[in-house]
Order: sequence, then C-alpha cells, then structure tokens
Amino acid sequence: MPLLNRFLVPKENDQKKILQFGCTPKLLASLDLIVQTANEQGNRIGIVLVENLEKGKGEKLYRQDGRYTVNFLGEKPEEDAPKNKIVTCINNFLDYKNNLPEFLLKSNEKSYKYVFSDMGKENIVYKENEDLNNPVSYPAVLCAFLKNRYEYFKGNKDYGLIFIPLEDLEQNGEYLQNFIIRVARDNNESEEFINWIKEANTFLNCKTDIEAYYLDKEEINELNKIRGYRDNAAVKAPYVFLFEPSDIIEDLTK
Repeated sequence: MPLLNRFLVPKENDQKKILQFGCTPKLLASLDLIVQTANEQGNRIGIVLVENLEKGKGEKLYRQDGRYTVNFLGEKPEEDAPKNKIVTCINNFLDYKNNLPEFLLKSNEKSYKYVFSDMGKENIVYKENEDLNNPVSYPAVLCAFLKNRYEYFKGNKDYGLIFIPLEDLEQNGEYLQNFIIRVARDNNESEEFINWIKEANTFLNCKTDIEAYYLDKEEINELNKIRGYRDNAAVKAPYVFLFEPSDIIEDLTK
C-alpha cells in the first residue's frame, strides 16, 4: 500500500509565507486547514514546518512530504461537505534542534510573514542567561532567528513577522514577546534591535476551541484499508471551530 506523499498527491510549490513551530493536531486541523481551504480557492500559501524531523510526528510528516488527512467528526455543516480532506500546504521543512545553522540561515527569506506555533505552554518559558549562539528554549530560538533577520534586512520594519501562537496559555502572544525581549537583554543586544522586536513584529493573543486528535494505530489501519494509502499522521477533528482573533483569518488568506 503506497505512503501518502507528493508522488501520490502532487502539488505545485507554494510561496513560503508561514513558519510553523509544532505539528499538534490542534494546529493541523485549524490553522493549516484554513490555509488549505484558501489554497483550494486560488491562493498559493506555503507552510514551512519547523520540527524535530528525526522522530515523532514531525518525522512522519517529513516522510509524507507534509501530506496528511483530516477526518471530520460530527454533523456536516453542508450536505456536500467531505468526510475527509488531504492537506498539502506544508511543503518545506526545517529542524532547529538538529540543524540550527540552516534554520538561522533561512531567517533571510523575504516571503515569511506569519509564525504559527503550538509548542505546549510548558515551552513558553524564560530561561535566564541563555546564549543566542546556542539557544535552547523556544523564546531564545526565536530571538536568535529574529536577530539574524533584523541584521540581514538592516532593521527594515517591513520584514517583521506576525506571531499566531496556539499554546494553551492566556495572553500567549504577550508572554512570548516578553520572554524574547528578556533573552535579548540578557545577551546585551542593542535597544535598536529590541525596539524592532516591539515595533516591526506583532504578537497576537490567540485561542481556539477545537478538539483534535491523532488517529490511533487501529483507526489508521482501518482507514488505510478503505482509502488505499498509508497515512501515519492523520488527524480527526470537528468541521466547525472557533478561532480568536477572527479577523486574522481574513488577513492570513489574502
């Protein structure tokens, strides 16, 4: 039985517009699905997944070239709504844990505009005196990435990013920004860089009520037989969910 990948479901390369940290079911079935729907309506939005590509679901998605199936639960919102959808908007990969230099080098990508994340609230944390040359925590990794971007584009505010965090934490965007700035100050970075973090970048406080899950092994085996392909990263989720702030969806899919 063939593995779900780019050979089974071909897709043209889309513009690399989004960096995504994490591949939780919540991300795959909400923001990524929104991007997929926008692409089906004529957009060309590409997601670069930043994950550990040597183990876990990141490795499975990497082997599947970013393809995965969303299996919908509950009542259909429309009579002709599909029971499932193959998502193809993840088309590039980076792995900062195993290849930090390559990850930082990609900070000069002009087309990046958004950063999705769901790293778990335990990873939105400040660790004192982290070295930006060897960052470990998620905020420190982002600080190093932003520093490289700031330097490459010579402080041009047009190349700031919009952060859309889904970590289960009240005021998640504010926490993330504050921790990034604290890391910058620990490393004696310039006030010009710190002001660029504040003024050129937007850190949204986001949340969604979606309840999404990876399929267990038994469910995967059953659906593989029905569909005729193997998908080791399939998720299940409701058709309808809430996302706040809702206006970012319109901006995201322009």
